[in-house]
Amino acid sequence: MKRVLIINPYLDTIGGGEEHILSMGKVLEDFEYEIFLAWSDPSIEKTINDRLNISIKKINFITNFSKLSSIARLNLTSQFDYVIYATDGSYFFSGGKHNYIFSMYPKKDLYKNTFLNNLKLRNFEFIANSEFTAKYLKFWVKRPTHVITPYLSDDFFKPINRNKTKTIVSIGRFFGHLHSKRQDVLIEVFNKFQKLKPDWKLILIGGLRTEDKDFFNKIKKLASKNSNVKLLPNAASQVMIRKLNEASVYWHAAGYGLDEENDPDAVEHFGISPLQGLSRGCIVFAYNAGGQKDIIESGVNGFLYESVEELVKKTIEIVNNENEMQKIQKQGLKTAKKFNYSSFKNDCKMVFNL
Repeated sequence: MKRVLIINPYLDTIGGGEEHILSMGKVLEDFEYEIFLAWSDPSIEKTINDRLNISIKKINFITNFSKLSSIARLNLTSQFDYVIYATDGSYFFSGGKHNYIFSMYPKKDLYKNTFLNNLKLRNFEFIANSEFTAKYLKFWVKRPTHVITPYLSDDFFKPINRNKTKTIVSIGRFFGHLHSKRQDVLIEVFNKFQKLKPDWKLILIGGLRTEDKDFFNKIKKLASKNSNVKLLPNAASQVMIRKLNEASVYWHAAGYGLDEENDPDAVEHFGISPLQGLSRGCIVFAYNAGGQKDIIESGVNGFLYESVEELVKKTIEIVNNENEMQKIQKQGLKTAKKFNYSSFKNDCKMVFNL
């Protein structure tokens, strides 16, 4: 049996990056590869099934990978045809036939160009989640770098709800570090927006880990001051899709106020959730930085903004113009359809030589 080992130290985040790397596993399973995850607690499989739109038939677990010595890891990986590793900045010698580093975001500290790292990476290639991430990787690691963008599951290509409600949705993990989704900014914007549109609601959906509860409690405190702001931590995927189906507008604030050249790791690197918004007929507004610029053409299929005031102004203008909303919505749906499973599978086939 052909075998694949996926190693992701961030697996319990259960976000877009985790869905992305596991989706590669799904493609390889379609080609009759057996899927293994290096993770200490196999019960995470239920969380994966509940929260992500992935249908891997069988996941095998290697529970002691993080405790193995360098030689033991080399021996273990030699039993696999493919090793796909989402790095946390550490590296190992791999004996896999085909070895890939999966890069979810361009943080330079994760790719230190040391002599030992170069030895460990001698038989690895890199996979970036976007052209934005790849631009930095190619400069930092000087290794073969491929781009495989995420895809939208079939649930996102069902007919859209034409009876939209006065709801704004934003999706993103609740955390205050790395590339924070800046729910605090969105609540600030909504409070300004609501002065002109008092009957609208804001729904914030996202994963929440125990170590991020302090940040979540700050967001919860901000939200408590406005009864029209709702928080849905760790919502099931079907709940998220239902809320997108109901919403008229999608807001995204990752990277707000930052310079992408100085902080490329802190802005949005691809942005699967705004793409999900497009697919469900939402008018998407995203901060003008990072990978969002590769998806959103402002005024055509959505909008880019650079300030709180601009986001409020542009949102007011579009929700007051039904004809323009329909034009933007139509183009957004066309954009979303490009990111289907068939295209993703073809990209994987090319990179993995399937």
